[in-house]
Amino acid sequence: METSTHAKVGHEKGFEDALQRLRGKNVNISEEADEIRDYTATLQRLSEARLLDLFQRRYAHSLIVGVGLMVLQQFGGVNAIAFYASAIFVSAGFSSSVGTIAMVVVQIPMTTLGVLLMDKSGRRPLLL
Repeated sequence: METSTHAKVGHEKGFEDALQRLRGKNVNISEEADEIRDYTATLQRLSEARLLDLFQRRYAHSLIVGVGLMVLQQFGGVNAIAFYASAIFVSAGFSSSVGTIAMVVVQIPMTTLGVLLMDKSGRRPLLL
């Protein structure tokens, strides 16, 4: 951690000294030092992004797909069924624990099947 802290703050000499001590006196650290500098520069550029940058035109498609999938998931009704499962099964004449267990017994294989089918067909075509 000491090396990245020195590189981040801009203490080039202290950063290289710490890296040399870490790797040993006779080890060439120039390539690793360049990698660390590039990495810290990239992190600094990424940390400068703001929330409003998300709403640029180039991100519109990804944003619509991501938020759209979340919204469409809510219209599926699975959350409502899961939330009211015990009440639904009690009103149907079953005990709440038996109903909840029955729902889980059906839900786990169906979720597994869905994941396997999604992986087989590919996530990208399904999203497109």
